[in-house]
Amino acid sequence: MRQVLTNEKYIGNNVYNRHSFKLKKKHVDNPPDMWIRKEGAFTGVVPVATFMTAQEILAERSRKLTDQELLEHLKRLYAECGSLSGFIINQALGRATASMYSQRFGSLSRAYQLVGFGNADRLEFMELNRRLRQLHPEIIVRTEQTIANLGGQVWRDPKTDLLTLNDELVISVVLARCHTLVDKYGQSQRLLDQAAGQCSR
Repeated sequence: MRQVLTNEKYIGNNVYNRHSFKLKKKHVDNPPDMWIRKEGAFTGVVPVATFMTAQEILAERSRKLTDQELLEHLKRLYAECGSLSGFIINQALGRATASMYSQRFGSLSRAYQLVGFGNADRLEFMELNRRLRQLHPEIIVRTEQTIANLGGQVWRDPKTDLLTLNDELVISVVLARCHTLVDKYGQSQRLLDQAAGQCSR
């Protein structure tokens, strides 16, 4: 797809002299002002307007965003949506991604703090969710190994992480936060709050 949106032949132009070389020398990429272009040499398959729009988008994406630009983008997104999450960031138009914020600022939570989103309790909740999601694959592997060591046969579906035990029982391993509540009679109750694999929005 990128080839279609970057090569002028798909809008009907024939371009020569993009590269040059001398005998026993390496090929050299010539600058655009040395290219020889025949416009409308044949019928294009991509509309010119679509092609030019793609060039603008690709040029913008090739420019590295500064930390300040990333935070300004996040502020605008927060103002528009009233909330922030990895899903919201990745679905928004633009070049910034959730992983980009995590790499640049250490974590999404830190980026959220810098734009004034969330409080300490919410950020702690999100960080705990992140750690639980990281633990999930390790817990699945340990569960498989334990079952095998006990003599059971287990098969894991790579798409869903569901475990099938002895071709009879299907097991779903879910990590959850555990809250201890004390009722008015002084008795303790445990509340499990499913967290594995969920994105907070």
